[in-house]
Amino acid sequence: MFNVSLERLKSRLDFLSTLTDPDLPFTRRAFTARYLEGRNWLEREFQKAGLGTQTDAGGNLIGRLEGKSPKALVLGSHTDTVRSGGRFDGILGVLSALETVQTLLENGVKPNHSLEVVDFLSEEPSDYGGLSCVGSRTWAGTLSGPMLALENADGETLEQAMKRMGADLKRVRSGPLRRPEELVAYLELHIEQGPTLEHAGIPIGVVTGIAGIERWKLSVLGQADHAGTTPMNLRKDALVGAARVVLELNTLAGMTPNIVATIGKLELSPGAANVVPERVDLLTDTRSIDSAALERFNTNFLERSKVLLESAGLGFSFERVSQSTPTVCNARVLSATRAGATRRGYKWLELPSGAGHDGAHLSSLCPVGMIFVPSIGGRSHTPEELTLEGDILAGTEVLLETLLELDRVMV
Repeated sequence: MFNVSLERLKSRLDFLSTLTDPDLPFTRRAFTARYLEGRNWLEREFQKAGLGTQTDAGGNLIGRLEGKSPKALVLGSHTDTVRSGGRFDGILGVLSALETVQTLLENGVKPNHSLEVVDFLSEEPSDYGGLSCVGSRTWAGTLSGPMLALENADGETLEQAMKRMGADLKRVRSGPLRRPEELVAYLELHIEQGPTLEHAGIPIGVVTGIAGIERWKLSVLGQADHAGTTPMNLRKDALVGAARVVLELNTLAGMTPNIVATIGKLELSPGAANVVPERVDLLTDTRSIDSAALERFNTNFLERSKVLLESAGLGFSFERVSQSTPTVCNARVLSATRAGATRRGYKWLELPSGAGHDGAHLSSLCPVGMIFVPSIGGRSHTPEELTLEGDILAGTEVLLETLLELDRVMV
């Protein structure tokens, strides 16, 4: 068996964690100067390891090791973070993939297939309408014109931001960047971001599927009036209506099996202490492994919200920002992962992913699989996010074994 270098992997994890907004660790938002600094460092690490590098037309950074066949087994994740995020979410997936391929190179292994390590652009919800998985959408050809027109708070469009990352938007608009005949499979190591593995005392999660996610922008429309002279019974307060919508979403999700729902972003206008709010924009995030259940839930929620707000004399509009369908992980990749964990002597547990991942968008191109390692306390998207060194080693070793098995059995 080949031995990965935990020390080298830890060193890279530690260094990348220093590339953060100093006032808001750990923050490295896609499209920012800090993100570009991390990208430039990562490209140098790819090259030092012996990989050829390129930034593709979708702004994804790729390190490639040529194999006997040009068809690629793809490993990777993302290096952007949410605000005040963690040191491991996505980052572990990219750096463990690099460590895995570098280990094979150092041991003189010539793989049957070419190997790619990919840092996908902007996996986390971006500052452009909250759109996530920008890079993997370019591979699948699902980054639409309306998505490219989404703007950040400064009025920059996603298209303009991608150009700054080196993307070729003419090529992106022309269709999928990758074809199924180019790819063998996609495999990603990731922290669980939940408590299941830690509670079970099991180091390896074999991911059976990835939840589908829908995000909707809701606008509650009221009337701006003076906060001191407008009686309570004559107000059209958009924030009061928005509060009712938030409670409605929470109540419905609590009553519906296999659904989770969140409103994590709210914008208030005009935003003055002495003015009754005229407009509130909210961004919902609903998730399920069951696509039909997800559609029913959102239809019901939007209909109930409309009735609730109209009865209060408030206006209501909504538009879907993004959608990903639930993904079932490939049976052959699952089998290879179980075999890899067993070969290394690690216990494993099958479980679904409630978080979204780039693999959900890549499943239209090739077989997809994921490996989870425990998150202490189930914490993620916070500076307290932690995965123990022993679990990092276990996950990377299983990633290596799974890669070797897929390289052997896949065509």
